Amino acid sequence: MNFCMLLSRLKSGIIISVFVVAFLIVAFYLSVINFSIRREQKQILGRFDVAKTQVVEDSSGRINYINQDNYTGIKISKEYYFDLDDNGTEEKLLIKSYEIVMNKKNDFTNYGFVTDVLTKRDERYVGLLPQLYGYVLGAREVVLSHRNRDKILVIELKQGELDNFRIYRYTNGNLVRIATPDDESALYYGIMTRGEVNFKDLNEDGIKEMVIYSRLSPPEKKRNVDVYRISGLAAYKINAYQEEMPNFYW
Repeated sequence: MNFCMLLSRLKSGIIISVFVVAFLIVAFYLSVINFSIRREQKQILGRFDVAKTQVVEDSSGRINYINQDNYTGIKISKEYYFDLDDNGTEEKLLIKSYEIVMNKKNDFTNYGFVTDVLTKRDERYVGLLPQLYGYVLGAREVVLSHRNRDKILVIELKQGELDNFRIYRYTNGNLVRIATPDDESALYYGIMTRGEVNFKDLNEDGIKEMVIYSRLSPPEKKRNVDVYRISGLAAYKINAYQEEMPNFYW
């Protein structure tokens, strides 16, 4: 009787061990695949860092930063007219987002998006920035101070589940990045949030602050508020607090 019980327990232990080992193998396999995909994404996107910004469009309307075979076509194209240097003449800003093949193995294909920011000069389009990761949601000109005639350009991109707000100054015919605390590299920079980015003169001194709203996790009837002052080519956090909301803030 004792021998039968021992044998039964031994079989149960073996079965449980097999399940545990199988689970660990599958988890390790998935982690290896994920790491491989991320590494190849960075290898492709890493080429954008060394791309020249003054690049003319080719006949297909694409920017020759990476292998054209990776492109699957233009998905979004938007035009804007901003007087960025405040000289009385509006500059035409053309923002195009392309879908590209990031990774392809066997029957699995991973797609991503890159975005070009162009302006028209002497009847041709030239790039103002190295190619951006993500697809464009919109662009806006923000006057921080009417007294100082201080303007910035905000470009909003979609990166996965997050919105990426990138802010620039227009100087000597070029866009210059304004550094933010979220910056990680020349490729991954800007404000990453699921919330909103607004510009308000909170202390009524005639200069607008950058106000970032974000939800709590899990969501509650309140939201996080981070306040930044933009000075020169950097954004500095000057305040952070939570404010009550009438409903759950998502």
